[in-house]
Amino acid sequence: MTRPIRPPVTTVTGPAAEHPSDGARRGGATERGSHLLHTYAVLVMILGTGAFFPMIPGDTQSLVFAMWACAYLVAVVGLLDDRFRKRRKIALPVTLALMGGLAVASVLWSVAPDLTLRRGIGLVGTILVGVYLARRLSPPELFDALRRAVLLVTLASLLLYASGSALALDEVHGTLRGVLPTKNTLGRIVALGVLAASAVAIMDERRRRGAAFSAMVMMAALALTASTGGMVLAAAVLGVAAAILLAAHPRGKAAVAGLATVVLAALVAFLPGTNAQQVTAAVGEDVTLTGRTEIWAFALEAFALRPTLGYGYGAFWHEDFGPPEAHRIRGYLQWDVPSGHNGLLDVALDLGVVGAVVAVVALTGLLIRGAVDLRSGRANLGALRLSVAGVTIVSNLAETGLFQLNTIYTVLLVAAVAARPPELTPQLHRRRPPSRSRRGSS
Repeated sequence: MTRPIRPPVTTVTGPAAEHPSDGARRGGATERGSHLLHTYAVLVMILGTGAFFPMIPGDTQSLVFAMWACAYLVAVVGLLDDRFRKRRKIALPVTLALMGGLAVASVLWSVAPDLTLRRGIGLVGTILVGVYLARRLSPPELFDALRRAVLLVTLASLLLYASGSALALDEVHGTLRGVLPTKNTLGRIVALGVLAASAVAIMDERRRRGAAFSAMVMMAALALTASTGGMVLAAAVLGVAAAILLAAHPRGKAAVAGLATVVLAALVAFLPGTNAQQVTAAVGEDVTLTGRTEIWAFALEAFALRPTLGYGYGAFWHEDFGPPEAHRIRGYLQWDVPSGHNGLLDVALDLGVVGAVVAVVALTGLLIRGAVDLRSGRANLGALRLSVAGVTIVSNLAETGLFQLNTIYTVLLVAAVAARPPELTPQLHRRRPPSRSRRGSS
């Protein structure tokens, strides 16, 4: 007699096991949870831009702290839920753990221990937010959350500008700053939005029209800012997006190699006949990059006084608690210099050579892993890593933002570092149905 064939049994094993009630919660509850997660991601990214706070009179530090504390709490609860209820391991990349640990530990040698402790804890919280988003959202979803956040900031800035309010204009240059502190800040944020819109258009065909609309609005706002840094960053973003798109194509590697050869040949042909003044004039800057080279020279002298571990995380440029070296720089230059205008230099001032090496290793590892992802067919993940690495490097050449607490740049960088390949995402393991030979013998 032939034995009845049993249907395949679905089993769940190991740390990838779903909670017993996960299946019952699918459908409406899962959809609501996904909507809340995406809303959280958009709100965190808006918060990370620093938008709207310049419009509020008075000191907003307490409000900013309270809002970020809520963001930290959501991330911590979500990660604990992954670990203890869903039994998924939380593997924090070594470079992120080192950077967060070093920032907190720098309280031991900081020139402003209380300030460093608060800011170090803030950096750890920002890292946890980025890790949480990386675990819950795919690369296309991360880019779409970034696109939506920047689009909202851009639309609010344009509406303020259209209203004729003086608040919409940069106090120094008179161009669009919108709901952000300066025109350059808005320009850099809009460039991030252009990156996100480009990535969404490439990765998700369903959202292509929305991404195109977002990109047009952002480019219009970028033109109104007249921000050289923002325009250069946007051009770099589009170049990176095009290169990644070509590299992901079966014949794209040859095209990327050919394009790189042409660019290199052009540089070899034209650079010997140009000087620094001609190069900087081409992007609308003077030879000192509006005073940045002077800041770098003085900052390097200050770095040489405490090269190994620096002055403590977040302490050097503080107006009240910073070291005498920072006050001397402001005195020499006759203006309130807020930062070193170079991300790696500011990391070195805060955490010394040790911190700078960790930051360089993190960025180098991100580039290598992104190339490996593209080569292995994980195009979306490779695009996330390479584009975020490229934007981080370019944006930190003449501005600061590398591993700063509570910024959209750090959230994106951490998410790109912590993102996992699809095959490492917990999945159900199904038993194979009986083979035909076994069925026949039964």
